[in-house]
Amino acid sequence: MEGRAIARKYNRKGSQVGNCLNPVRGIRDQQKRNGQKVVNHAQKNRLKLRETQAKNRALADAKNQKKQDKFVMKRFKDVKSRWVKPDVESRDKQRDEYIKQRSQEIQTARQAKDTARRTLATSRRAEIENAPPSRAPSTVAPNSPQAPPASSQSTARRNTPTRKARVPTRSEITKLAPRSKKDFVKSNLMSAVTSSPPKPFAEDATQRVVHEDYGTVPIYIQERKAEMAEVTRLAEEKAEREKGCPPGMSRMSDPERLQTLEVLKKNKAVGYDELAKLPMTVETPSLKKRKNGLERKLEQIEEAIKIFSRSVVWVNEDE
Repeated sequence: MEGRAIARKYNRKGSQVGNCLNPVRGIRDQQKRNGQKVVNHAQKNRLKLRETQAKNRALADAKNQKKQDKFVMKRFKDVKSRWVKPDVESRDKQRDEYIKQRSQEIQTARQAKDTARRTLATSRRAEIENAPPSRAPSTVAPNSPQAPPASSQSTARRNTPTRKARVPTRSEITKLAPRSKKDFVKSNLMSAVTSSPPKPFAEDATQRVVHEDYGTVPIYIQERKAEMAEVTRLAEEKAEREKGCPPGMSRMSDPERLQTLEVLKKNKAVGYDELAKLPMTVETPSLKKRKNGLERKLEQIEEAIKIFSRSVVWVNEDE
């Protein structure tokens, strides 16, 4: 404490001893000792950045507010919207009730119409059965003109081409046969009730033309099925082979594993031959380096042989 007090005392006077005991530490310490006001520029810059950030944020909020505010005329500015959010549940309930009621009405009307139709058909059938038989109209009227002889008719057919019947003139209308009194509505109704449906057309199997490959599966479909079965079999074999495979790896096939194992064994034999050719005493640096390299290489080969001697070997898919 006494040393610091002495240093402060001599620093006031600008003594060399004071400078040695308490040296000047930076420009700020020099300004402070000279009685100048020390300015914290870092703090001023930080405050300036905060002010600029607040100003930019206010400008961005003002721009967003302008975008959100839509143009509205002055007389409609304070007018509330008349649209009210509909009650979806009540609307769906009313719709379901209307659909149910309408379906019941349609079903009732349909049943009533079917009943009326059956009643009308029954009454008409009874009327037809109880009605007296009508006389067949005469085919030739008494005052109709007689047909020409057959010879003249055949000659006319040969000489004249086939054409439609001639339209009778106004004077010949009275000579036509009288109108028939047959009730076609009743006859049609009776025939519709009593007639049986037409028999289905029986196809003759002997006359049917059949292609030579009829009833057999086309070859391209058989080939496609065989390809799909082969793909499925390979996928199942791969899934069974790679069962328990770690992520990002795949199982090496047995032929590839055995081939790699054979190559490793050959390299091991070559390495031992080269190691055996070295002299008994290895003293030079080059021989020591070669011997160490061969021993390290043989160790790596033995480790690889242990790995590839297993029944299952996993390798990275990227390799």
